[in-house]
Amino acid sequence: MKKLFLVLTVLLVLLIPSFAFAASDYTISQEDIKINVNENNTYDITENVTAEFPEFSAKHGITRTIPTDVELSRRIDGNVVKSRYRAIISNIESDGPYHTESGNAGLTIYFGDADLTVSGTQNYNYSYRYDMGDDGLSSMDEFYFNLIGSDNPIPIEGMTFEITMPKEFDASKVGFTTGAAGNSGYNENALKYTVDGNTIRGSINQTIAPYEAVTIRIELPDGYFVGARSAQSLLMPCILIGLVVFVIVVLLFVTAGKKNREVQTVEFYPPEGMNPADVGYIIDGIVENKDAVSLLIYWADQGNLEIHQEDKKNVSFKKVKDLPDTANDYERILFDKMFSGRESISVKDMQYTFSDTIAAVKSRIKDKYEMEQNRVFTKKSLRRQSFAGAFAAFPMALMLAFSIYLDSYELFAAIIPCAIAWVFGWVLTSGLISNVNKWKSEKLSTRTGSMVLFTVLAVAYLAIVSLMSVDLFGMMVIVPMAMTIVMMILATQMRRRTERGAQWAGRILGLKHFIETVEADKLKMLVNDDPKYFYNVLPYAYVLGVSDKWAKQFESIAVEPPSWYYGYNGSVFTTIWFASMLSNTMYYTQQTMSATKESSGGGIGGGGGFGGGGFSGGGGGGGSFGSW
Repeated sequence: MKKLFLVLTVLLVLLIPSFAFAASDYTISQEDIKINVNENNTYDITENVTAEFPEFSAKHGITRTIPTDVELSRRIDGNVVKSRYRAIISNIESDGPYHTESGNAGLTIYFGDADLTVSGTQNYNYSYRYDMGDDGLSSMDEFYFNLIGSDNPIPIEGMTFEITMPKEFDASKVGFTTGAAGNSGYNENALKYTVDGNTIRGSINQTIAPYEAVTIRIELPDGYFVGARSAQSLLMPCILIGLVVFVIVVLLFVTAGKKNREVQTVEFYPPEGMNPADVGYIIDGIVENKDAVSLLIYWADQGNLEIHQEDKKNVSFKKVKDLPDTANDYERILFDKMFSGRESISVKDMQYTFSDTIAAVKSRIKDKYEMEQNRVFTKKSLRRQSFAGAFAAFPMALMLAFSIYLDSYELFAAIIPCAIAWVFGWVLTSGLISNVNKWKSEKLSTRTGSMVLFTVLAVAYLAIVSLMSVDLFGMMVIVPMAMTIVMMILATQMRRRTERGAQWAGRILGLKHFIETVEADKLKMLVNDDPKYFYNVLPYAYVLGVSDKWAKQFESIAVEPPSWYYGYNGSVFTTIWFASMLSNTMYYTQQTMSATKESSGGGIGGGGGFGGGGFSGGGGGGGSFGSW
């Protein structure tokens, strides 16, 4: 039996490599690559591939996908620098039949005959020209190329390469990277190379596993390449599009109409029929995690649950009674999730299991106030604000696109960074809008800090995009920047409350003002009428960001500890201590409840060899093999 077990174990170990590569329709036993680098930064490439197909293969041949939309990643002066290029592939020749197709992944060459299938050993010899265009680097030139890309699913058992440069170069600047995408070194045991004059020759004596890359990068002196293709101007379309967007946003603001005034009323109690989650949404139009979590304090005050706390991060909630029939559907979603089949639940048990529930609760709160009878903000104003927020940064993004296009060679090369700048500006403007919307529901320190942060980010964004647009100057930078700033400001002022929403907001602001300014005599009278008055208002003060001020108002008033809280602190009870502790507990709870679990291969792998500032799979060319 022991011998049988040993034999089976050995067989299993021997079969593991077969399983690892079983997803491939074939393997490549040898690939030989020759690259002649031309002075204009074009590469004449010849590849000889020996493929091993199964005996009963239904395939017509191999495919070779060569990337044309290229993102280069390299390390310069300690910083990772990325840039995009649109390569052009031409002069394709092959010993056998082939056809090509263009797609998002690049140009795919299909080798073989559609009427024939192949099996056994097959040889493919082909060549093509790969044109990177200008490398876009101002301080140097470079040859940065993937001999095989990190998206290749076919194992390659052996490789040789020969790269001939057009002029002499510093051999110490030659660097290789191997392994998974992003590696910055190479396996010195697997990859060997020599430099002879202007020619680099080398080989890899271990199998290149699927999705492992082999990349070379050579830093070259500025001016090494001469005559590389450059871009043309796209100035007028950028100006016209940016101007049209700006005029539309200004017109949307001018025609938005007057705001319904939020008349602040005198309030001593929370608005009738509203829980703190309702108040949290109405005051700023944003559903936050703290709005949902505020329900826990509200339910405790209503007698539905108890809060048990042994230490700062050992908190549990115990069910006392069911929610009333009048509870909102989003309240039931959270309450039922917490106490379905159990009488208590700890915060630690909520980690990674409540994020969908919190998202559903927040969505239902928003849905409630998007119903016509409860609508807080007008549909038209929200649509206008969304449009203005989305397009506020568009002039700056167009400016960046134009600048990149000046040094590029196709429109596509400018679209990607333009889209990135646009989306980042969109996100930034959305953050500014959110910060302005929450101005009345946050603590003074929080909203001031947020406003300073977003102002700094906005200035940094404008400065960075301007600096990236190095080929532009004067009014070509100032005008788009001014338009973007104006549209960002207008976007924050587009939203309009409904008449009902303005009335609700006025009552909530009245309550907040009362919490912040109430005199001790008035509080004593209210506490005499209702000893639980402090706790009745506390969840609303929490969601309005003034729970600390509410607690401070009771500094000279005797308040009994709540019957629903069982804490770990043995010191004398004070409202200030309790509010601070409860706020910290709720913050820990909301962070835990909303947490999502993050997602966390043999081959030649990476290594300690010099990468030349490049990353495995980070260069041009490369691509992948396949079959058809």
